[in-house]
Amino acid sequence: MQPTDPLGQMPSRVTVQPAADVRAVPTEEDLTVTRTFPIRWPEEDLDDFQVGVRATVLAHCRANLKLIAAVQFPWAEVLLGAASLSLGASASAWISGVPLGGVKGVIFYVATPIIGSGAAVAYFMMRRFWSDNAHGLAQAVLKELPDPDHTVSRGVGK
Repeated sequence: MQPTDPLGQMPSRVTVQPAADVRAVPTEEDLTVTRTFPIRWPEEDLDDFQVGVRATVLAHCRANLKLIAAVQFPWAEVLLGAASLSLGASASAWISGVPLGGVKGVIFYVATPIIGSGAAVAYFMMRRFWSDNAHGLAQAVLKELPDPDHTVSRGVGK
């Protein structure tokens, strides 16, 4: 049944949507409300389907993803900056012709290469650790989540 104006013609700007069917069923413990209403799907979602996932699987995946997302400050990048600065200072001193005999020479030819090399090694170790850790957590999430390409339909009565 379509709404009409007083002259019996359908208004041009009116669309009719069915109302939701709401039922309140009393139980011994709580009141249960069931709502039934039509759902409209976007055209790009017509071939899509839903995959059932247990709440415990979602909780494990969320915990693993929170570990990756919890990283606040990239300390490895600070080490990379210190390594670049130290090794650049040594190279700059060599190009400038700073003599090794003075205090500047000891700082630029002895201390900064040691600091730069140590910072570079620490940078690569931290990056490797973070990369392995993130890779392992991502693999754990992928292992737990169901693959939509490998699901089966469980029809009614099966």
